[in-house]
Amino acid sequence: MPHIELVPTGTVGTPQWAYSGGSSFVDSVDEDDDSTYIFEVTMNHYVALEITDPTVSESEIDFDEDVIVRPTILAHHTGTGNANVEVQIIGQPGSSISLPADTIAVANDSSFPTYTGTAQTVYAAGSDWTYAELEYMRLKLTLKSRLARFQSVRVSYAYLRLSYTEAVTGVTHDAILFGTNF
Repeated sequence: MPHIELVPTGTVGTPQWAYSGGSSFVDSVDEDDDSTYIFEVTMNHYVALEITDPTVSESEIDFDEDVIVRPTILAHHTGTGNANVEVQIIGQPGSSISLPADTIAVANDSSFPTYTGTAQTVYAAGSDWTYAELEYMRLKLTLKSRLARFQSVRVSYAYLRLSYTEAVTGVTHDAILFGTNF
């Protein structure tokens, strides 16, 4: 099953998180290392990230099979214990995406381990993914823990992992049915 990492291309609204080391939010969460990151210290502050469209065409995805989208972040907490971050796939205005948030317990681990949310096989209850809904996806991160002074949650890489079954293209047969085959 092939997969694609759909990365942020911008932010939505006014982000409540801050960024460090990059020139923008997108620049700060587009690499899987700790050279740049976004961070937050205040409970219930969020950032919503625009996500790139799939890099394959609609005809290349078999929508009769599973299409799976999983929110993924590389993160760590600068304090002791864990800090909770909600990750949620949301949609653009006009989209029908309606999915619950997942709470991820981010640990104090300066290597920025990978955390994943629930694999979503539908974009709303009973509605399988469509190409249009894949194009409407956004990723929202919300800090859900009250942190001690001078502590923060840091995210160095954020993306949606799209896994799908490749569509089978028509098979052509060059067999000669009459003539030299008999």
